[in-house]
Amino acid sequence: MNMNTFPLSFQQHMIFCAIAVVFLVLQFIRQRYWYQPVVAAAVAASLLIYVNESEKWFHTVGAAELVMMLAAVVLYIVQARKLAKAEKAKEEAQKAAVEAEKTDVPAAEASAHEEEPAAEVALQDAAEAEEAAEEETT
Repeated sequence: MNMNTFPLSFQQHMIFCAIAVVFLVLQFIRQRYWYQPVVAAAVAASLLIYVNESEKWFHTVGAAELVMMLAAVVLYIVQARKLAKAEKAKEEAQKAAVEAEKTDVPAAEASAHEEEPAAEVALQDAAEAEEAAEEETT
């Protein structure tokens, strides 16, 4: 490979790719963002430029890299919006729980054994919203 076109030696490129792939896989295990395995695949696929010396192959690998990076951006945006929605729903449920608890204190003392106080119901709704958000991310 011409050093003007691609300034890394094969050994340097291999080390970089190994470190990047391990880092991205560990981050995916920890955070569960779907763009991370796509970027890891793109980084590993960059080693394909050494398979063939033709300029056409080099540009084909570059186009595939571009597609994978655009897919990673789209995945990140979609998942970030879903997480933001879930976080907003969780916050609203918690606010409703606090408001319900403020208004239910006298009613809870009067009817201790009847229905669940609204605060507990709101907290259960918040927990269900959080579970739903976790299911969307996995």
